Amino acid sequence: MEKLIVEGRVEGKRPTERSPSRWVDQTKILINQELHEAEQLAQNREGWREIVRKL
Repeated sequence: MEKLIVEGRVEGKRPTERSPSRWVDQTKILINQELHEAEQLAQNREGWREIVRKL
C-alpha cells in the first residue's frame, strides 16, 4: 500500500488535455534529488527537516 501511495499510481484514465505528471516526478523536481536518495535522507529526521524548510 505504501509503495502504491508513494508512486502515485491510480487506476482509471486521466483527462486527455492533461499531461502525464506523477507525484514522484513533481517531488523529484521540488527536492532536487532522486526519490531513493530522498527516502534515505527521510530516515534522518534533521536532514529531512532541512530539505522541507527550503521548500
